[in-house]
Amino acid sequence: MTIERIYKIITAIILPITYLLAFFTLPVVLMSLGNPSSLIGSFIFVCVLIYSFKSIIFFRKNILLGAPAKANTKDWIRINGFISFIFIVEIIASTVTVFVRPAEVMTVINKMVDSFTQQSSTKVSGRDIYNMLKGLLVFFSVYSLILLVHIIISFKFLKKYRNLLSM
Repeated sequence: MTIERIYKIITAIILPITYLLAFFTLPVVLMSLGNPSSLIGSFIFVCVLIYSFKSIIFFRKNILLGAPAKANTKDWIRINGFISFIFIVEIIASTVTVFVRPAEVMTVINKMVDSFTQQSSTKVSGRDIYNMLKGLLVFFSVYSLILLVHIIISFKFLKKYRNLLSM
């Protein structure tokens, strides 16, 4: 199986998730404007989406069809790929923390739930939130590992097909 074929399979996995994440990103970015401390997280998330779209377009239009790419394509893929790597590290670190230190995570969640229930009549269980967090982190960990392989192959393609990149 060639690396191009593997890349196609990985792209087929990443693309629907990228569209779904892009759908949810706009409201998150708009909410981040009201909370400047969350802008960095939103920035990293947007870079993951830009990397995904640019690398997929480069593969489909330039590598598969052999058409020359715009001069800045390599920069877009590399810079956003490196920033996407930060996203991957954050997800893996969060997953490890949640699974290695469940007692500490439950303590923080319970404090948040207690604070929330004092302000609202909604009853939420800390255990339910913890289980949802674990499920979400497992999903994003798998996505992150697939994304990491995608980034590594994309960087190899940038070297292999540098003749398609206009200077």
